[in-house]
Amino acid sequence: MKMNCLKHKLKLQRQKQHQQQQNLRLQKEMKVESTDTAIQHSSSISIIDPKLQFWNKSTSKRPLTPLLQILLMKLLYISPIGSSFLYIACEAVKYLSFTLPIQPSLSSSSLSKASLQYHQQALLLRNKYKSHWAYYLFIYKQVLGTRIKKSKRLNGQTPYHVPVWDIVHGLDCRRNSSFVSDDILEKEDCVLRSTSYKYVEYNITSLLRNLLTNQLSSSSELNQNHLYPNIIPIIKPTYVPFQNVKPSFYHNEPIYALGDSHVLSIAWQTIQIAASSRHNNDDDVNIKKESIQFRTIIPYPVTGLKAWHTRKQTKFFTYNNLKINLQRLPSATKTILLSAGEIDCREGIGGFKLQGYNENCDDAVYNTVLEYVLAIQTIAEEYDLQILLLPVAPHAYRSEKNGKAKGRAMRRERMQLWNDLLRSMLSTSSISSLENGIQKQKVFLLDYEKDLRVDDASSPVGFVLNKIYDADYTHMNSSFLPLLERAMHTCGCDLRLI
Repeated sequence: MKMNCLKHKLKLQRQKQHQQQQNLRLQKEMKVESTDTAIQHSSSISIIDPKLQFWNKSTSKRPLTPLLQILLMKLLYISPIGSSFLYIACEAVKYLSFTLPIQPSLSSSSLSKASLQYHQQALLLRNKYKSHWAYYLFIYKQVLGTRIKKSKRLNGQTPYHVPVWDIVHGLDCRRNSSFVSDDILEKEDCVLRSTSYKYVEYNITSLLRNLLTNQLSSSSELNQNHLYPNIIPIIKPTYVPFQNVKPSFYHNEPIYALGDSHVLSIAWQTIQIAASSRHNNDDDVNIKKESIQFRTIIPYPVTGLKAWHTRKQTKFFTYNNLKINLQRLPSATKTILLSAGEIDCREGIGGFKLQGYNENCDDAVYNTVLEYVLAIQTIAEEYDLQILLLPVAPHAYRSEKNGKAKGRAMRRERMQLWNDLLRSMLSTSSISSLENGIQKQKVFLLDYEKDLRVDDASSPVGFVLNKIYDADYTHMNSSFLPLLERAMHTCGCDLRLI
């Protein structure tokens, strides 16, 4: 009797183990199927003409390598043209996030053969082309960044990043008074299915024709953009290539952001400016009037730009790129944002002194900041621009386990000194003493850096970047835009020129 009971228990135990194994196998199959299906689904619902889906090997006669896919996506995303270029870039990011996982793994037990191949090529790219991979990861964070809950968006107290995907599709915007519900966010692909991809094809064809022939178009049946009369046509930002989606924030006047890759932290976002003006009423009484204006930030990145490169005597290619971007600005441009200095602090200041991290670089930092401020003042005079400088944001917390802690500590100290010197040199009292002949201040510091900090005892300066603003440990996301707006109002610049 006891033997029969024992056999029965063992039989039930084996059946239970077999069922568990079946469940695990089914879960793996479902996981693999969901990944592969998501890749197919991403392409099948896209409104992009298959001929333009450079990420889709099945529709391309000459498929691009993964590296070239990343580079083309980057070029489309950072182009100041926006419009369908930006839309295609966002579609590419969504698809590449499946074929080039941002956190690749070689754990074969949880991956199908196809998925394992995607992870292998992602690891190869990450190890062989570190700078390109870092750029891809950064753009991914900007385009498909994590959304926060609607309740936190509406309370107005929690800073949050608006994914560029949501901006392009009209799903959410920091400056949109009526927030779209989370249900609509989840059903966005249904909307895409009902939109003809012929529009994007026509739009791209029109853009390329205008760019290649340098012809300017004042209007178009499908494209509501207008080209600026300049060396290279720049399309006035209207980022949604759909006739039936025209929220007001897509038709704002632009403000251009030039400089290193940190300008992409705020690219395609919209800021609010409260500009005051005085006018006479019917009784000839001078009254003050405040108007709210919206500006959409258009990126003009100068990859690899250091503050040291802004000097006229610079022979490095980044200075020429900066000059070309300045020349391409529309003639009506009065104010620009400019970002430089982070690369100097990270790798460009100190030279041989950096070997061993034992010597002080304070003099080198001072000289670099001084040359930078004088160079930007010269640019402001030459191009008749009001230039608003972005500070160098502190880096986010990183673990000390990988042996780079001392180098990071030195960089944090240089960054703090850099921003302190900028504050001192760009104060109203000291600006005229930097260079004779300057009658009016044209260069201002957007001094929001201290608001980015969060206390950290392990940091030599006592703080690191608040994780709310962190995108990839080096760059920020757009959550800090309210701080930038406030700094624009308090820096002393002429808001009427923005």
